[in-house]
Amino acid sequence: MAEENPFARLFDKPASSVQLAVLQPGLPEAPIHITLTNAEPGTTSYDCISYDRSQDHGNVEVNVDGLPLPVTKPLESALRSLRRTDQPRNLWADVLVGSNTEERSTQAAVMKTVLENAESTIAWLGPGDEQTVAAFDVLQTMANRWQQACLHSGFPERMAQATQQQMTGLFQHIMSKPTAELQPSNAALWKSLEAVFESSYFESVQTIPELMLAKKAIIVAGSSSMSWPDFIAAGRAGLIIMAQQLSKTVSERHKKVFELVGSLEIAARRRREGETLELLPMIQSSRDCSTSDPREIVFSMLPIVTPSARTAGSSTKQSPPIVDYAKSTQDVFTEAAKYVIHERQDLLLWWTERPPRGRQIKGLPTWVPDWSSPLPKHTVKIMPTKENGMRVWWEHIHPKAKRISVDDSNALHVQAHALDRIISVSPIFTHENCRRLCLTEWQALRTLPGESNDAKVQKMFRTLVLNQASFGFGETAGAAPPPHRDMWVSFQSVMAEERILELLGCTQEQLQTQPELLARAREIPDAVVLGPQTGRSAEFEALLRANAIGRRFFQTQSGRIGMTAVESLPEGAGAAAEAEQEPQVPSFEDAMANPMGQMMLSGFQDFLRQRDPQAAGMLSQALNGSLPGQAAPGVRRGDHIVALVGGFQPYVLRPAGEYDATQTAEQSLDSVSRYTYVGDCYLHGVMDGEPFKTKGWFETSWTREVKLVDVTIV
Repeated sequence: MAEENPFARLFDKPASSVQLAVLQPGLPEAPIHITLTNAEPGTTSYDCISYDRSQDHGNVEVNVDGLPLPVTKPLESALRSLRRTDQPRNLWADVLVGSNTEERSTQAAVMKTVLENAESTIAWLGPGDEQTVAAFDVLQTMANRWQQACLHSGFPERMAQATQQQMTGLFQHIMSKPTAELQPSNAALWKSLEAVFESSYFESVQTIPELMLAKKAIIVAGSSSMSWPDFIAAGRAGLIIMAQQLSKTVSERHKKVFELVGSLEIAARRRREGETLELLPMIQSSRDCSTSDPREIVFSMLPIVTPSARTAGSSTKQSPPIVDYAKSTQDVFTEAAKYVIHERQDLLLWWTERPPRGRQIKGLPTWVPDWSSPLPKHTVKIMPTKENGMRVWWEHIHPKAKRISVDDSNALHVQAHALDRIISVSPIFTHENCRRLCLTEWQALRTLPGESNDAKVQKMFRTLVLNQASFGFGETAGAAPPPHRDMWVSFQSVMAEERILELLGCTQEQLQTQPELLARAREIPDAVVLGPQTGRSAEFEALLRANAIGRRFFQTQSGRIGMTAVESLPEGAGAAAEAEQEPQVPSFEDAMANPMGQMMLSGFQDFLRQRDPQAAGMLSQALNGSLPGQAAPGVRRGDHIVALVGGFQPYVLRPAGEYDATQTAEQSLDSVSRYTYVGDCYLHGVMDGEPFKTKGWFETSWTREVKLVDVTIV
């Protein structure tokens, strides 16, 4: 009846007007001419162009409303390919309808509406080559085989729900098909096909919302195309066909692209099924992509995120950030972190993050992650699950903890429980020094009253590998099965081998190539005693390299030991970039880690306070690592280890001002309220929430009375 009522539209909420680009007809090589027009989504037919912005491809000028406009080469090639020869075509592409700060912000506000109402979203991979048409035929064959195999085996839409029988059935069905259609000997075709699978388009951060919000997404390269669901199916089948059936090497880039595609499809399915898509996990997905503008890591996700179910019906419900290209990267990241904190009421935004020391963007509050910094790869990730004792304790305390909040000055307010104070820190573990550093720290390790040597050895080797039985993902460092006793033997073998090398004053390579060193070792009694323990170091060394590289070992005031977060990237381009960003202002980190150095600097500070207060203030900044030009220092002597309400593991905090280094962490928390965030850590004997558990006659229960102190992290 409403459709027949001529007055109905008078009372409808008017649709938002959006700007479209009208691509004028022309021959293939003719200059590109575009006119802009305003239209109401839903009443005008148009397509969206999604293109590669993962890197700087260079610019080409097109004509927009009679004026030249520089656009990237991928967008220009898309316009040229999509242009008709006989009639205009309505399109939407971000830079065509807004290129300055104000226009980009305005378009971002209506981006969701634009993408959801487009007839199709064209995912432009590029112009392709002479083999692209044949490559897309092979892709369609792969897609058909995957879909048929799913029907044959009853394979579920959610791959994680598949049984072993379904996996086997799907695999066998795909492998049973002939290979002739795939033309495995056609090298040029397979090079073209790999170019599709490895396209940098999928690494562009803007790809995520543009494909997720599309009514119908189409993958296009040159004149060839296929649907987005078919492309996903082809990719899944392709990994099996290439590696298993055709014995072709699947490149690391190919694997990375399909990890991104897979995570994108999971998020899209969750959105279709009405599940929440919180900002934080979507930021974690977008940071794996590429962008020349770090703000896009947050901005590109805002059209697709939904409010957390945690805030449903809450009077403290938060409004998400607004896209505003006039804001700095620091402001964008801080506002996003503030929203995440208020929305989630926990500290998950620190999960897997590198500490402030590893940042690329300066000027952020210490508690705000730098989402543009590379994450350490292949390191233990302590899972934030209900089974994690450091995750559960704060749900059981009485009275109930206060809300976590961020004030107008961007300071984080949270409640802390003192765990310990750090009294010594090792150098960073590297591939070169990790074995010798194990020995050095073992030799410096204190023996606690009543502690047996066996208990001391076990504590040491379990800490060095973060209590991991083997390298992997999915366990908490507290609840994971501890290393097998054989690992103890392997650890002692490392210690024996390094001690012999220390006694001889040589390297392992020298010992193997210089026979006289072997003869001298037989004359050293300690080396003779250690000899039978050698030769079994490989197992522990592999685990050490997997888990400890980039971290540092520390001891605490109470005798606990632990490992810092990854403070330095161990390898690759990220490490090279870090080296280029070494601070111009010297760091006093090493001096502050030495008791004698700390005493001398403290005395010098007292002297300066009397003679030159301004210089004393600058020295205090330098010692805290906050002087302009300094890198944020890593963990050092005197830092506090605390448990935080809303946290998932122990955290290292540093008093923001002067403090008494002789006090315990608990005493210091009572007298100091402002801190900087240094990073998370592994603290042996704490990771399963042991400090918050009370052992009874029959069972262990959570301690309800826990001393909490209000702290501010700046």
